[in-house]
Amino acid sequence: DDVAGYKEWDDPVWDQLVNQMSVDELALLAENSAYGSPAIESVGKSMATDVDGPSGISSNNLNYYGNTYTTEPVMAATWNTDLLRRIGEAVGREARMGGVNGWYAPGLNIHRTPFNGRCAEYFSEDPLLAGKLAASEISGAQSKGLYVFAKHFVANDTDQDRGGMYTWINEQQLREI
Repeated sequence: DDVAGYKEWDDPVWDQLVNQMSVDELALLAENSAYGSPAIESVGKSMATDVDGPSGISSNNLNYYGNTYTTEPVMAATWNTDLLRRIGEAVGREARMGGVNGWYAPGLNIHRTPFNGRCAEYFSEDPLLAGKLAASEISGAQSKGLYVFAKHFVANDTDQDRGGMYTWINEQQLREI
C-alpha cells in the first residue's frame, strides 16, 4: 500500500518488496488471485476482493450484486467523458462501501464483428472513442480507491470455444485499431 500507484513498475522498491516474500507466499499469491488475493503477512498485504462487471460491480462467485448501469455501447452513444467519469466515481464509492478493492472492467475490445459474444461489454467500433470513455471511467473509479483490470483488450471476437479460438487480424488492422 505504501508504494502502489506511486512508483513506476521498474523501480527497485518492487524487487525489495518481492524479496521479502517467501516462495510459499509468492506461490499462494499466484495460485489464489482470481476475484481477489490473499493476505501476505510478511509484507503487510491485506486480503483483497475483486469483482466483475462492465455495467457495475457484481460477482456470482462472491454472491455480491451492486448497482447495474447501462451497457457500454449505450454509454458510448453519449460521447460524454464527464458522465463516464461520474459513473466510475459511483462504482468506486459503491465498491468501497461493499468492501471491494478491484474491478474487472471496463471491457476495452472494440466491435469488430456483430457475432462477438460480449458486444454489450465494449464501448464502440471506434477505438479513439472507446479509449477516451474507458480512460474517464477508469479515472473516476481510481479516484475513489478502486483498482481496475481493463479486460478483453484486443481482438476477443467470440466467447464460444474461446479457449481455442483463432482470431483473424492482420498487422495493418491491428495498428489501425
